[in-house]
Amino acid sequence: MKGGIKTGLLLLIAFLITAFIQQNNAAVIKGKLKRIDRYMSGTHEDYFYDDYGRLSHVVLPYGKHYTYTYSGNFVFVENVDPTQDTYYDTLIMKTYGLVDSIVGEDRFWNYSYDISGNLTSQSYVPLRGKKRKPGKEQYHTYLEYYSEQWDSASADVFACGCRSKGGRNLMKKIVGVTSNGDTTEFFTYRYYFDKEERVKTRTKYYRTGQLYDSLGFSYY
Repeated sequence: MKGGIKTGLLLLIAFLITAFIQQNNAAVIKGKLKRIDRYMSGTHEDYFYDDYGRLSHVVLPYGKHYTYTYSGNFVFVENVDPTQDTYYDTLIMKTYGLVDSIVGEDRFWNYSYDISGNLTSQSYVPLRGKKRKPGKEQYHTYLEYYSEQWDSASADVFACGCRSKGGRNLMKKIVGVTSNGDTTEFFTYRYYFDKEERVKTRTKYYRTGQLYDSLGFSYY
């Protein structure tokens, strides 16, 4: 189950982490996320865009990568995992580039947002599987955000869930709960900014306050 949950959230975050889908197709590359450096593991992720400024490719460590193609309100994602297999997911879009749901080969995710367009929750439902009852929600992720809003390039291209023009809050907390009510993950986040007010680093902590990871961000 955890693999499916992480894949769904990673797909969404990789997509939401880019700039707004421009309504007039006049998006520019300047200010978009270019790379995430994972300091604790010594690895990095690279982000690439098409001529319309839309996310087209994400290259992760160890040969894993995502490819995004667009058609109307649908985004088709090819998820290549060299250690396992290639998976295909479909993102069903709302307005302002918000992802309504993701349909995978054997799993389904549904997403909810606040009035500012910040992602607030994600539910995971398996479509088949011996250990998981098909069609029953198995896991739910809740997200909270800082109340401050940064009117900067970093807020547009970085903040997870910041997809509408009013959604510029940076994520503060993420909590994962199973269908039985058990908390399986609980993380808090802190941010540091560069001179242009873009997010320079993000630190992530366990509930106990122990450091979980530290990320560095660079932009086009």
